[in-house]
Amino acid sequence: MKSTDAPIADLGVITATSTPSIKITSIGAALGSLRLDVSEIATSWGAQAARTSATVRVCAPDEDSLTLAWLAGSQALLAAGYDPSSCSSEGALGLWWGTSRPPFAEGPSHSYLAAALSLPADAPGMLLSGSPHSGMDAFLTALDSIAAGTVSRALVVASDAPLPGTGTACERFTGSGAAAFLLEPAGDDLMADRADSLGQRAQTKTPSMPLVRWRAGASAPVLDRYRPEGQMMIADLYDQRLFREEILLPAVAAVGKALDTARQASEAKAGIDSWILPDPDGRLGRSAAKRLGARRALAESLFSTAGDTGAAACLLGLALVLGGAGDDIGDAKHITSEEGRITPESSDVEAIGTIAYGGGRASGIVVERPAVNVEQEPHSIPGAIGVRAAITQARKASYSEVLRSRDQLVAMSEPIPMGLPPGSAGFVRGTNEVLRCQGGQCAACGWVSIPPTIHPTCVNCGGTDLDIIALDRSGVVHTFVVNQTMPAPFTAPLPLVVIDLDSGSRIMVQGTADSAADLGIGQRTQLVLRRYALERGAPVYGFKACPETPIRQHPADHASQIPAPQVTGDDALKHESADTISGIAIQAVSNSSNEEIT
Repeated sequence: MKSTDAPIADLGVITATSTPSIKITSIGAALGSLRLDVSEIATSWGAQAARTSATVRVCAPDEDSLTLAWLAGSQALLAAGYDPSSCSSEGALGLWWGTSRPPFAEGPSHSYLAAALSLPADAPGMLLSGSPHSGMDAFLTALDSIAAGTVSRALVVASDAPLPGTGTACERFTGSGAAAFLLEPAGDDLMADRADSLGQRAQTKTPSMPLVRWRAGASAPVLDRYRPEGQMMIADLYDQRLFREEILLPAVAAVGKALDTARQASEAKAGIDSWILPDPDGRLGRSAAKRLGARRALAESLFSTAGDTGAAACLLGLALVLGGAGDDIGDAKHITSEEGRITPESSDVEAIGTIAYGGGRASGIVVERPAVNVEQEPHSIPGAIGVRAAITQARKASYSEVLRSRDQLVAMSEPIPMGLPPGSAGFVRGTNEVLRCQGGQCAACGWVSIPPTIHPTCVNCGGTDLDIIALDRSGVVHTFVVNQTMPAPFTAPLPLVVIDLDSGSRIMVQGTADSAADLGIGQRTQLVLRRYALERGAPVYGFKACPETPIRQHPADHASQIPAPQVTGDDALKHESADTISGIAIQAVSNSSNEEIT
């Protein structure tokens, strides 16, 4: 009889390998904007609600894995001071994105995200998908590309928004989220960091960045959780005990022990200090930690707050820990003296092991970071403040609202099709400038015509010499209207907002539904990437307006300064017309529901 302590497949001897020293320069994180109490799911199906305060974070109707990836990636780039206008092929920044559920099953998912992040057209990278392991696949592939010299910097984004089957057990555990990391070679900084004392770092307030040091992995041909071709929802595991005892726990333990052994054999002469582990049901993480000799795993509060975020889960946990988020950060090693300053002891470095699992594969990395005084330096890595804010920025939603958001509760109606199919010339030609938030600036008068493909000549003076420029993504509300009734597939309330951008140009976009009640003339606002519609099976993306928060400012805001157009008096009103809507996707919305929004 097979022992429950042994894996189904013989994993053999797993050996961890050291990686070229690569530092994590900045981080970002995002979670679905809806928060659902887990207890409400049980009561909705007539079951007795468990005594739990756990919640899951769910995407709003206009969010998905791509919009979450954009938000997390934007935060990481902004925190690192990334300037799209200074990019070139030499020393290029690449994009590696991992998600089990890309917006297109087959289509331009990666290029859409790269454009929305204002990356150059020749930016290298890769989209990895197919299982919850894809987030770690993206991270490891980016490490290889930096080590090979393909890129000097890599933006790694792991995002997911799994769709659980209604009434299933996994519905109570499934969330949505994203994590982003900007990676660079450590170079000579590594030696300087090792030579510098902790006391000196505390005085200069420039702590060294976390370093990726080791990696390990193992795989076995086992059928665990899967989603067949043509099926949108994920189902429960057939045999939970089998998955727990003979698949996940042995694989995680084998990889974890390999990483721990490798660090003990290094110059550190010490094992892993703390772990971030897979936790698909809220209990397996702690069980896996015990097998590795730890009391519990770091970032356990992430699961009780957000649920299992699929391909983003473990890397999101790493981002939260590096950013100092979560009540269990206290389990990490923090060394302080009576004066509150950082003091060296037997080790001035904490080693964090992070392991991801999915599709029969387990892979892990070891990240070393300097011991940090939480009271004095809670945000020792760029992007930490935004990561902390991702946990709290949510709106409580009912179970029925979540089902509608996931298109699992659909009213019987006949949706109004868009005037332009997503594959038509207007969309194809305009998608790039919509995602990059671009306008055409007239060389003669400075007027910005939006979008350029719709207005190849200046709408102010008729000039033909237009320069494509990146628009600011923040400004002030000039005026707005909130539509309280909308035809399917759109939902009310639906704000339409005219914004005076900080650079001087004026655009009209949709607003997010959550901002409808709080809109006001003169209010500071910003543009965020959202999904406008799912048309003929294709997601249509564009920017929407929402109240400004500093952590959500996009690096493109700092990439260019657009001079204000020379327009006064009644001529200014011309810039508010419906044909100046920012982007093809937004114009199509206006055309398809004109009677409702006039």
